[in-house]
Amino acid sequence: MKRLSWVSVADFLSAQRSIAAGADVLLVGDSLGMTVYGFLDTKSVTMEMMLAHTEAVCRAVNGKIPVVADMPIGTYETPGQALKNARQFLRVGAHSVKLEGAVFPQIEYLQKEGIGVVGHLGLLPQQAETFSVAGKTLEESMRIQRESKILEDLGVSEIILECVPESLGKAITDKLSIPVIGIGAGRFVDGQVLVYSDLTGRSDAYFRPKFLRRFGDVASEEERSISAFVKSVQDGLFPAEGEKY
Repeated sequence: MKRLSWVSVADFLSAQRSIAAGADVLLVGDSLGMTVYGFLDTKSVTMEMMLAHTEAVCRAVNGKIPVVADMPIGTYETPGQALKNARQFLRVGAHSVKLEGAVFPQIEYLQKEGIGVVGHLGLLPQQAETFSVAGKTLEESMRIQRESKILEDLGVSEIILECVPESLGKAITDKLSIPVIGIGAGRFVDGQVLVYSDLTGRSDAYFRPKFLRRFGDVASEEERSISAFVKSVQDGLFPAEGEKY
């Protein structure tokens, strides 16, 4: 099976760059609460925020690859609420929605209504008080494995597995026939997802979870460009003769 590359994006230009670079799937993740809005976690993200960013990303994608939208906290408390809000994401162009945790009645209801669902197990940012590795104990590991099988039986298309021991990531991947996409789940899953601003080196350097590899240093280049602009303005060199009407 081809290893899948997912990129979590929040805007039109990031989506364009990710498509051009060969990403398989774009996730409009509620991590944008931190990377775009400066929140400390994902718990303050709203439907209005997620819909606006999802629509912008889908405008860039224009059907080229799938777009998965995170349903933010408090928007899928019941099956009926989940359906109402999931339909809004599909209206703005999303291919499917992602729900965190063992919300089996909601997922079953969405599937019956023809709405594609991606599951999310392991560390659950919408619920977690602290960001730590999930599934370290035998009891917790077995629970996550049971939940993953139930999600597969309910018909989810993929499962995001976040911040778990590599052995658990492998065990779940080996047991399931659907793709398991890891973020801090080790080497033996079917694909990986990272946030655009993290993998490009645009996010603050103090955010360094063990699983995160920075594949670029966009922040330094952005600062260099802005600094050059500021100096050119201060020195009276911008705009130049050829940059006027």
